[in-house]
Amino acid sequence: MASELEVGKIVADSGIVGTGTAVVTTAKPTLAITDTSVGGSVTIRGQSPILAFDKEGSGTGTILTDGGGLNIKSGTLDSHGSTHFSIDSTGNVTVEGGDLKIKAPAGNQTDAELLFSSPNNSAYGSTYAIDSKILSTANQTDNQYGSKLKFYTSDNSDTVTERLTIDSSGTSEFNTAGGQLKLTNSGLSGVAIQQLNDGATNSGTLKLQGGTSLVFHTNDDERLSISSTGTATISKPQQETTGTPFSGAALKLLPPSGGTTNTTGVSSIALSTSVTDNYGFLISGHRAGSDGTPTLRVSSHNNSNTGTEVLTISSSGLATFSGGIAQGGTSGDNTAYIDTGGVVYISRASGVGRNMVIFINGGSGVGSITSNTTATQYNTSSDYRLKENLTPLTGALDRIDQLPVYRFNFKADPDTTVDGFVAHEVQAHVPEAITGEKDAMRTVVVQEAVEAVEAVEAQPATYWEEGDELPEGVAVGDEKTAAVEAVEAVEAVAEVTEEQPDYQGIDQSKLVPLLVAAVKELKAKVEALEGGE
Repeated sequence: MASELEVGKIVADSGIVGTGTAVVTTAKPTLAITDTSVGGSVTIRGQSPILAFDKEGSGTGTILTDGGGLNIKSGTLDSHGSTHFSIDSTGNVTVEGGDLKIKAPAGNQTDAELLFSSPNNSAYGSTYAIDSKILSTANQTDNQYGSKLKFYTSDNSDTVTERLTIDSSGTSEFNTAGGQLKLTNSGLSGVAIQQLNDGATNSGTLKLQGGTSLVFHTNDDERLSISSTGTATISKPQQETTGTPFSGAALKLLPPSGGTTNTTGVSSIALSTSVTDNYGFLISGHRAGSDGTPTLRVSSHNNSNTGTEVLTISSSGLATFSGGIAQGGTSGDNTAYIDTGGVVYISRASGVGRNMVIFINGGSGVGSITSNTTATQYNTSSDYRLKENLTPLTGALDRIDQLPVYRFNFKADPDTTVDGFVAHEVQAHVPEAITGEKDAMRTVVVQEAVEAVEAVEAQPATYWEEGDELPEGVAVGDEKTAAVEAVEAVEAVAEVTEEQPDYQGIDQSKLVPLLVAAVKELKAKVEALEGGE
C-alpha cells in the first residue's frame, strides 16, 4: 500500500518504521510526506539524531547532528565514517578530505558559477541579492571548458561587474572600474609582486617596503626606488658600453614607434613648476631628419604650449643660448655677460689694476686685460726674469724704411679707407707681428660623413641558466647577452669638404719697439747735425 503519515509513526510499503531496529526491506524504499499546507517538516529526535544511507548493507554515508551543527559523513553507520562536509551552529561550512566541485549541467557548454548572496535591504525587496560571483567560463568556440576564471562583485543588486579574469595561460586582467588594486601586509618586510623565470629564478620584483618606499628589482638587484617623499633613485652598476652605446644607460627614454625621423621631438623630460598649467622647462632630444643628427633642446614654458627655446646643443657639442650667458648676473660688480647680440660685458668693482681677462698658456700667464677707473690696458709678458740675451736694437731706420705703408679699403667695406700694412710684407722684417702664412688654405668640412648602418631587429637580453657551463665569476641569473635595440637602416654619406683661405693677421703693437729704436736713431742723427753747426 502507499506510504502514509499517521500520528506517532511512519508507515512504508513493507510495514511500520518506528522505534527499535525495524528495517525496510523493499528494493527501493521510499518515504513520502504529503502536506498541502506551507511549512511542513520531517523531524528526527534524539541525543545525536542520524539519517543513515545504506546501499545493500555496505553503509555509504550518514547525515547527523551533535547539537552544534550538521555533518555529512561517508562510511558505515557504526563507525559514522569520515566527515567530509559540515555546517556548524554559526553557519560556517567546512569541506574535508576532498575537493569542492561545482559543475555545469551535464552535456551543456555553459559556465559553472559559485554565487555569494546576502539578505537584501528593504530598498530591493525581500529577495536575496548577489553580492559576488566566481565563474569558470568555457571557450565554447574551441570547446575548451574552464579556459577562464572570472571574479565578480555587486553593488547590492542582482547586477554583478567583472573585476578579475585569469585565463588559461595564467594572465590576470583587473577591472577596478574606478576602484583600487591593493596589496596589504602588516609585516615590516612589505608587499611584493614577483615574476619568476621557469618558476624559480626571480627576474623582477615590485616591492612596497614597509609602507615607506616603492622599490623595483630585476634579478634580485634594486634598480629603482621611490621614497615616501617622492624622491626617485635609479641604481645602475657601472659597465663598459660596447656595441649599442645606450645599453649601459641608467635612464633611457625612447621615441614612439616610427618616430625616428621626427623633427619636432623624439623624447622629452618635463620639469614642471605647476600641477595644472604649463609652467616650467622641457628637455627634449630632437632628430634633424633621417640622417640621424641629434640635437638637445631646452625650452621654457610660461603657461604656453610652444614655449621659448633657451638652449640648443648640437651633435658636435655646440651650445647656443637664446638669452645670452651670464656669470653673477647681467650687470653690477663682478659680473660677466654675453648678450644675444654677442657683445661681452665684464664688470669689476671700482679700483686700479683690476684684471678683466687673464691669458694662460702651458700653465703660465702670458698676458692680461686690466682696467682702472678710467681706462683699459692690454698687457703682454715683459718681465726681465723671463728674458735673456738682451742686446741693443740697431738698424731700426733701415728696417722701417723697407716696410711699405698703404692707404686701402677692405673688400667687405669698400667705402672706408684706412692706413696700414700687408701682412706678408711686414712678416719679412718683423715676423713676430704676423700670424699665419702667405696664400695659406685650410680644409673645411661642410658636411660630415655618415656611416652605413644595417637594419637590426630588437633582441631581448638573455641570462645564464641552470645547466650552463658558467664562466668564472658568473652566477645563474646573470646577464649573458645584453638587449639589442632596433636600429633603422641608414645609407652611407661621404664627407664633403672644401678649401677656404686661411687669412694672415697682424699685431701692429709689435712694431712699437722698432719705431722707438728708429726714433732714437733719428734723435742721434739730429743731435750730431746740430753739434756740427
